[in-house]
Amino acid sequence: MDRSGPNWREVDEVLAKYHLLHAEPHNGEIQVSGTFTISDGSDEIERYQIRILLRHDYPLSMPEVWEIGGRIPKTAERHVQPITGQACVMLPDQRWELWPVGRNLLHFVEGPIHSYFIGQALVERGEKWPAGEWAHDAFGVADYYAQLLKSPSLDATLNLLAAIGAPAIKGYIDCPCLSGKRLWHCHQGRVRDIRQRMGSAQALDARQRLLRDCERLAANVVAVYPDAVTLRTRHAVFELARAGLNAASS
Repeated sequence: MDRSGPNWREVDEVLAKYHLLHAEPHNGEIQVSGTFTISDGSDEIERYQIRILLRHDYPLSMPEVWEIGGRIPKTAERHVQPITGQACVMLPDQRWELWPVGRNLLHFVEGPIHSYFIGQALVERGEKWPAGEWAHDAFGVADYYAQLLKSPSLDATLNLLAAIGAPAIKGYIDCPCLSGKRLWHCHQGRVRDIRQRMGSAQALDARQRLLRDCERLAANVVAVYPDAVTLRTRHAVFELARAGLNAASS
């Protein structure tokens, strides 16, 4: 087995610390599987059978994770994709916060993967999922950016993402959050901070994806509620779609 290359070096670093995991080539990619132990300091909390797959384009793409012991239901409520069974260890939009470019596989295992299975163990014991739970759909992404940006509405979120992605931040303009204040008296500090840490390109990409989701949801909402065509903001359409989804699943 050829274990040369930077990806294999990262894998070997993980295996050196997690002795119950093993790795093998998988269709030209790398698969890590076995028993994953989660702990709170020195005390073991639980063990899960897991599989981690590093795709051809890793580390541009994030590792994909599955729980393969059959313990975790394949439901969105448990942060598992119902069709594929893949674990939703974090929102892709959170990468810049939780696993920024330049971090290695061990950081991913000890960060997002460990936190994910801590949450699963808590739920199995009847406790709540830890803070930072987001739905893995357009609503979850919108909620994530709303909290991150301290945004009062989806329209404000889209405006603030555009400001983060702009070539320059001009404090004398009206704040994109629609508060009526100047930017420098409102969101300027947050816009500058997030721009520096997340980058303008990701902000613009997130905005475009949210806009596409809005258009898709708007079409679905109008098909069910024809009067929705009179709604004046994207936020109103988005929340009507969310309410309809919640009603359908209850």
